[in-house]
Amino acid sequence: MTIIRTPRIDALGYSANEALRVFNVESVIGKEKGYTIRIKKFEIFNKYFDDFEVAALDLPSHYHIDGLIGMNVLGQFDWCMHPKEDIISLR
Repeated sequence: MTIIRTPRIDALGYSANEALRVFNVESVIGKEKGYTIRIKKFEIFNKYFDDFEVAALDLPSHYHIDGLIGMNVLGQFDWCMHPKEDIISLR
């Protein structure tokens, strides 16, 4: 699932009060709490998604990441990963 940092979700005018569900997840940085929410309109790679569900997580700010693109987005494209070149190509 696509993840967006909670402060970015808040900046877009959404809040945890609109959560579809709350969840806990364990990652390499520890245990985190999050929630899923529907975004009215979401654009990525020149493609629009309406009423799109994303996960909101408090990703640590020192990583300088606003979110992570999940398979619910990547599954809409023909894509290929080229690890030696650090490239993901999309069609």
